[in-house]
Amino acid sequence: MKSNLNNDPTLLWQYFGSDQGVLTNYPASNLSNCQTLDARFRNYYVATASPVPKDVVIMFEASSAMTQKSFENSDPSTPDKPLIQLAKESSTTVLNTLGSLDRVGVIAFNGDVTTPLSQDGCYRQTLAKATRNNINKLKGFINNKGVNGDSDYNKAFAAAFQFFNESERSLQGEKRDRIILFLTSGSSYSGNPLEIIRDGNAAMNNEVVIHVFQLGKDRPQETEELLRNISRQVLNPGSTRTGRYMVLSDQKMLMTAMGEYYQYSENERQEDPVFSEPFIDMFSQKGLLISMCLPVYTVGGFKGVVCNDFRLEELLADVTYLREGENSYAFVIDGFGRTLVHPLLPQRRQSTDNPDIVDIENFERLVGQDVIQSMKRGETGNKTGIVTKMPISRGIMLYEGDTSKTIKANYFWTKVQKSNYSVCVVIKEDLSSLKELKDATIDSKGFYYHTREITDYGSQPCRHYARWATKDHSCVMLAPSSFADPTGYLIRNETQAKIREYERYLRGDSTNNPGFVDTLLNSVAATYKLESFWKDSISHDQAKYVVWRYICTKDGITRLYPCVQLTKDYDPALRPWYQRTIAKRKKFVLSTPYLDAWGSGYLLTLSRSMYEGKLNGQHSPDDVVVGVMGTDLTVNYFNQLIQEIYPICGQTQSYSCIVIDDSGFIVMHPDFVVTGSDPGLDNLFHIGNKDYKKSPSVNKCGSDNCDCLCYRDVDFNVCTNKYVQT
Repeated sequence: MKSNLNNDPTLLWQYFGSDQGVLTNYPASNLSNCQTLDARFRNYYVATASPVPKDVVIMFEASSAMTQKSFENSDPSTPDKPLIQLAKESSTTVLNTLGSLDRVGVIAFNGDVTTPLSQDGCYRQTLAKATRNNINKLKGFINNKGVNGDSDYNKAFAAAFQFFNESERSLQGEKRDRIILFLTSGSSYSGNPLEIIRDGNAAMNNEVVIHVFQLGKDRPQETEELLRNISRQVLNPGSTRTGRYMVLSDQKMLMTAMGEYYQYSENERQEDPVFSEPFIDMFSQKGLLISMCLPVYTVGGFKGVVCNDFRLEELLADVTYLREGENSYAFVIDGFGRTLVHPLLPQRRQSTDNPDIVDIENFERLVGQDVIQSMKRGETGNKTGIVTKMPISRGIMLYEGDTSKTIKANYFWTKVQKSNYSVCVVIKEDLSSLKELKDATIDSKGFYYHTREITDYGSQPCRHYARWATKDHSCVMLAPSSFADPTGYLIRNETQAKIREYERYLRGDSTNNPGFVDTLLNSVAATYKLESFWKDSISHDQAKYVVWRYICTKDGITRLYPCVQLTKDYDPALRPWYQRTIAKRKKFVLSTPYLDAWGSGYLLTLSRSMYEGKLNGQHSPDDVVVGVMGTDLTVNYFNQLIQEIYPICGQTQSYSCIVIDDSGFIVMHPDFVVTGSDPGLDNLFHIGNKDYKKSPSVNKCGSDNCDCLCYRDVDFNVCTNKYVQT
């Protein structure tokens, strides 16, 4: 493991989970909740050990008999629990093993049958995709279920097979493992469901296997015989898979027995690596990881799962930082059509919660099934002249949504080797390349690199709001997209020698390109001309209220004044204010208040897109945008500015002035500047919020525009995990 890390610095964690529940993790770390980290019950382990997608119906008894504590307790450190509590915990464990390729239904039964309720009836009678959102709702149903009465096995199994019958038989033709997990006390019941099981499974070609878990011991012989016959499905004609029948008398063993249900499926030996769904790094609680796993076999059979964890943003950096012009983008899916990277998805590096993986059909509606199916099969291909819609973020995708423009594009796709991923690059058919500046020069004494100490350049730092900065010069920051190898830049430690190599090239003292994109040198030189303008402007009265001035180019250059140290992973093109400005070209764009990433408290950004130059200076919305120029203002200064322009706003006893943007979010409100109060600017405030007594219009949005005061119907089917716009 040590040598693996030395050879590949992108590795985060390496670990082996054995079939006996032992976890070996490298590098060593202190895990505070070891009892809940049994690898055998995690979906990455199950997806590797049993890769066939599953349809699972969990049936647990909720009769009065489940209040008893008839279990033995081999662990004196844990209290005795009633059977219903153990059934709930075990059912939850099963839910945790499922991934978004699986489908699940839950039934609580006593004298009647209860299933979860939802607006569209999804959980009540059909199997739902095991997305994290659906799993959480099913857990809520399980945990809130009470107990009463006796139990009716006939009604329970009739409802279970209804789940299979009402659900789509096969998803895109793949093989599926169909399983019923039946938990019962066997104490007080009615009915003999063997005929119902026979008829129900016959309709499913006898593909359903039933695992029976009897909670508690000392049941009548006829009860044990019935439960054993249920697992064997003794009345079923033809070939039927025999399930397990287990009598569990120790409460510590129930969770393990239930959680290992997948080991009794018809699992084929897996030779290719299995990639997990993205998940939050449990140590940093920010950013998404992906596990690449392989099953481990010995002569005796399956022994466990070995995995490596990678950061998703580093694994797919070449796609994330693709810069092939404004009218191009890329997306990545897996062999099941699940979307990992797409412009319409939130930025993965900012994620603080485990996401639900959405099918690519939700994003690429116009490309055609032939392209998507080819990608799922891992083929290489291209298709030209496709009329499609280019997605354009309107800012914070989750809250502001997106807009689009119709283009004719070419699609090129291929499989990512040694994985089940496929990448597709979409490029506008008549894409025009950016013009390159030639022979631009820079004053070699005026180049400051953003990660070096200011004093290294001989400047005396001064206090600039919450940061130490220098006003002698601006500094240049290079985003990952400035490099031909973005991943290498992110994982490589920047030594002083490497920084000096950057500096020599960017100052024009060396012709040896240390790995930058071709256009970078001239962008550095061209943006340098702004420095003298910025320095001259600081003598103005209003300059003290301007926190930062900067320009960001399409090839990843950010020139910032005053100069301050920055982190190397900052990429303005991935920030909402940048994307909002690009979407609203030809307009000055004002952001909502936000916490400055460079350490100066809550600010507002005023920005505008920059077009590629034309001799006549006339531009249209279709012209090429080369970057964004911006300035950051304090919230208090902006409020003062509003009162100077609109004196009535200063009459705070009689009037309140509110500034909103065209997404309906509040840019300025009197509460934001009340001394001694916490305005809660970490959150976005919308004009539709009840605190501001304003409501969105009852008018539906037009086909060409959707602003903050209209609405558009969008239906989300929780069962299929797909959006349907009406």
